[in-house]
Amino acid sequence: MVPSPASPRRDPWRELQARFGQGPWVLYLAGPLRGDGSTEAIRRNQVRMLARARLVQDLLPGAVLVVPHANFAFVDESGPGGLGVRARVLEACEALLLRCDALILCGGDLTPGMAREKAAAEKAGLPVLTLPETPALAGSARAGLRPGAGPGSRPA
Repeated sequence: MVPSPASPRRDPWRELQARFGQGPWVLYLAGPLRGDGSTEAIRRNQVRMLARARLVQDLLPGAVLVVPHANFAFVDESGPGGLGVRARVLEACEALLLRCDALILCGGDLTPGMAREKAAAEKAGLPVLTLPETPALAGSARAGLRPGAGPGSRPA
């Protein structure tokens, strides 16, 4: 959003903090996972999601984060059989989501899995928020999760 000279700039980070304060909220983070179905794409998306989770935790230190990318990292969704595994994981994710206070969509474009999680949250009356992408988050897969790399600092 480009602010007009007459309107103040919208700050979604402050909006998240104002809405959820310092917790103790249980927040479900949804983001792209499967990509093209390769092991590399899945791992890249897991790394990106962990960087996003770090940022959300920095912004909302009292929040308890549910991050399916980490919770289900042991499950192999790659290859041709991965779609069947994915369906079972998404069912589990929906059950987990319904125990949370809100859904935060991360990662830009809404994937089919994220859309399913969003629909479940809306049906249950849970708040749905969007974490905007930043250059630091977009580069987090290249930076990895080394200390000091990626989105460890708050956006300006």
